[in-house]
Amino acid sequence: MFRSEFDDFQNASFLGLNFLVRNAESVVTQGIELDGSVRPVTGLTIDYAVTYLDAEYDEFTNVPATSAARRPMPPSAPATERRDAAQRPTWRSNLGMQYEQPVAAGTDSSDGLVYSSEQNVDTALDPRAEQGSYSSCRPPRLRNDRYSVSVWGDNLTDETVMTAVGPQTIFGGIDGGLQVYLNESRTYGVTMDVRF
Repeated sequence: MFRSEFDDFQNASFLGLNFLVRNAESVVTQGIELDGSVRPVTGLTIDYAVTYLDAEYDEFTNVPATSAARRPMPPSAPATERRDAAQRPTWRSNLGMQYEQPVAAGTDSSDGLVYSSEQNVDTALDPRAEQGSYSSCRPPRLRNDRYSVSVWGDNLTDETVMTAVGPQTIFGGIDGGLQVYLNESRTYGVTMDVRF
């Protein structure tokens, strides 16, 4: 379990060409984190991590102009008016498995399942920057001391995920448009190595 309270938290908002730093008077983050490893059978290791996070601005009178609620939030604002902190999903989990077994080519292993709940990826809290929940995974690989065969990949579920958002630059116009930065699309391949 954890709880942190921050006074004069520096919030850096991307403005398309540079960052503008504003101070949020009060930010509170609290939650529970559980992680560990288990070895249910010889050769199999399962790593896991689960986090529940409640992160919010308790007081932020200098709210960025692109925010959904453009009015200041006084210290006496009811909890329903408090704003979730940007880029902080409520739930985040990781599950990894590694299986090591002697085979003709070496060691067989696999890992990687990640889940994230929804979050706002814009530090200015623009409501158009709400990223829904997503998950991704990675494939197995084979290796030993001399030979290595890796079947690799990322984002095998081919999820499109916003990683950051900011206002359009001078090239984009004055209509309040956004620059949206996305994760990499599905990538995969095979790499083979021989050590001499």
